[in-house]
Amino acid sequence: MVSTGIEDLDRILGGKGYPDQSAILLISPPGAGKTELAYSFLKSGLGCDEITICITYRAVGDMLNDMETFGVNKESLTHCIRCLGDSTKYNLGNLTNLFIEISKVINGLGAAPKRIYMDILSPLFMLHPAKIVYTFVSNLLQFLKDHGATVVACLDEGVAALDAQRSMEMVFDGAIEIKLLEERFKILPLMKVTKMQSLSPTFSYYLLSISKDEVHFNDFNA
Repeated sequence: MVSTGIEDLDRILGGKGYPDQSAILLISPPGAGKTELAYSFLKSGLGCDEITICITYRAVGDMLNDMETFGVNKESLTHCIRCLGDSTKYNLGNLTNLFIEISKVINGLGAAPKRIYMDILSPLFMLHPAKIVYTFVSNLLQFLKDHGATVVACLDEGVAALDAQRSMEMVFDGAIEIKLLEERFKILPLMKVTKMQSLSPTFSYYLLSISKDEVHFNDFNA
């Protein structure tokens, strides 16, 4: 098992985290908290023997700055996190070349365990038909897992049609959804584990709270 980097989430997932060499999909509206879950996953890999990787459509400097605000030392980021992508480097419009470029880097890293965060799903759905995205992501995830990676990927709710989103969930070994509940002039982010490899189905919601460098989940009774 691979720790999520969040003690409460590890507990919810049976005490140990995500299954080894699995792919986990985080789904939420923009700004609801899925990126913080992904950053916690990467942060927990720093200082371990695992190689920590971001596959991103964003400028690398912007991503590193965001992670620094979440309590990850920027100096350690530069040395420990390899960012595969940049707004001036990768063309998400050419999926064949994208797969080739990613595979070249991964093949050069050997068999060491890897933690990978992908934030390219939402732009892929905006650039390509859902069937093409489904095929590309299926092949990429299998390749990454075969090379010792545990993958966490984010998808903005509403970018893909609901049927395409559900089809994408089928590609992943686990899926976590965050919904926003409006209650008495407050907006509450609620998390639900919709599926997880080796974990019995659960219908519980958990209240998500985020501080500068910590994420917590508390039981929520709707």
